Amino acid sequence: MVRGFASTVVAALVAHVLTSGGVEAQTFRQPGIYPVFDGWETLPDGSMEFYFGYMNRHPNQVTIPLGPDNTFEPAPADQNQPTNFLPGRQEHVFTIRKPKGWDGKLVWTLKSEVGVQKANGSTNQLYILEVEEEDPGEHIVPPAMTARDVAGKVGEPINLTAEVKATPTKERVIEGSGPRNTGLSVAWSLYRGPGAVSFRPVPGAAPVPRPTTGRGGRPVPPTPGVFTIECAFPITAACGAAQATFNAPGEYVLRAVAQQQRERARAFVRVRVGQ
Repeated sequence: MVRGFASTVVAALVAHVLTSGGVEAQTFRQPGIYPVFDGWETLPDGSMEFYFGYMNRHPNQVTIPLGPDNTFEPAPADQNQPTNFLPGRQEHVFTIRKPKGWDGKLVWTLKSEVGVQKANGSTNQLYILEVEEEDPGEHIVPPAMTARDVAGKVGEPINLTAEVKATPTKERVIEGSGPRNTGLSVAWSLYRGPGAVSFRPVPGAAPVPRPTTGRGGRPVPPTPGVFTIECAFPITAACGAAQATFNAPGEYVLRAVAQQQRERARAFVRVRVGQ
């Protein structure tokens, strides 16, 4: 689950990362891939969760396989980081959990055409993520999501099921009205894999109007490589269902993100694709 964080806190964290987290501000605007440490928080059981994201300055997706060009220190080198990088600034892409009392350092190294870039994760107090509610008297319940691993064949649509439990709403169903957007969306994207994937709605699913503007009425263009499903009211558990078609056999990981208001939840789906 990804909690809603104050935008001012995140902005300050990103600025700090750009100047001291291994990604220098003067090179951040050049085309390339830049890892970013997005901060950390303490969980109720005392363990800690460290959030990582990245900036892809290319207009399209970029692949950096696991290995010396995409690795973590200390071991293990594979900490569930992506190998497929979507364009733009992607925040809170994956997390690493450490036990209570841990006080080490996590270093994510990426190498692209701008050279080697590092994001340093630690318990530095400057990186603490603080939750700031818009209304102190209002408790926002984040969505929850679970997804199952699946298997299929190259070139054939594979059903993806993301069961979503949304934030309760007070909206009533109006008999005879068409589907309406609830503010809950589920976004699918390729996270790891040897080939390309295309997404489409489940056949027969009712279309839902997508919001075309964001804050301030500005248009929100779709992100290349991301397939977003807007859930209709009343919300069903399978509102995030989709189909994926792969062009090559192998082991894939897909990432699904459910978002409602400022709250997010994510799930990773492993897909085994045969001939």
